[in-house]
Amino acid sequence: MYILECEKMKLSEEINKFVEDLENLLSIYADRIKELEREKRKIALSQKLEDEYERRKREERERIIDEINKLARYYNLEVIGDIFTLEDVSTFSRMGIRYSSIYYLVCSIKVDEDRALEIHANFTESDVNGDYSLVFSFITFNEIPILDPERTPFSHELVKRVPWFLIKDYRIDNIIRMVEEIVKAEWEGEEKLKEVVEKVEKELRNFLWIHDYDHFYTALKETRGRFNV
Repeated sequence: MYILECEKMKLSEEINKFVEDLENLLSIYADRIKELEREKRKIALSQKLEDEYERRKREERERIIDEINKLARYYNLEVIGDIFTLEDVSTFSRMGIRYSSIYYLVCSIKVDEDRALEIHANFTESDVNGDYSLVFSFITFNEIPILDPERTPFSHELVKRVPWFLIKDYRIDNIIRMVEEIVKAEWEGEEKLKEVVEKVEKELRNFLWIHDYDHFYTALKETRGRFNV
């Protein structure tokens, strides 16, 4: 059964049904990958065969993406952004035991003109002395504001100006939180946008000695200059 992190979202009946069917798709996907991996481990592979198995795994990913799109269309839901994208892997390995918790962004469903619902999935992968397994574990949700170049031009420009490749992974979440605050504010109007941008700038000024926040602060100042906010 899926986990709903924020019950106040009040998901529509269509989205709830979509998620229930999505769980089944993800479970079947995990089973298909598990069988592929187990089959591969039974034989000594040449490079050619190794490439063939990797090709088949890529095909399984394309297949699940196609199935997610079809399922969304069936329930008349709009998918925006990336589908079935690997987000994070946490691995424990010792004494012949390897255990991984794997997180995917499954898709984002538009729920209103300014909001979307991100759906994330967790898989558990284990390899104990050659005995491989992959199991779909659970789904979580995250409500996000929609970044629209026409309706949220300030936020869109800001995201383009941030040098994301220079931001350390353990600070990305905090910077994304600030971006989301700004996007939400822009949907509410110019006055709210100015208020929130000034709040974020004040917060950032306390941490400019940290390069990650300095990069974001610079991008924000440049964007303010362009839009005269």
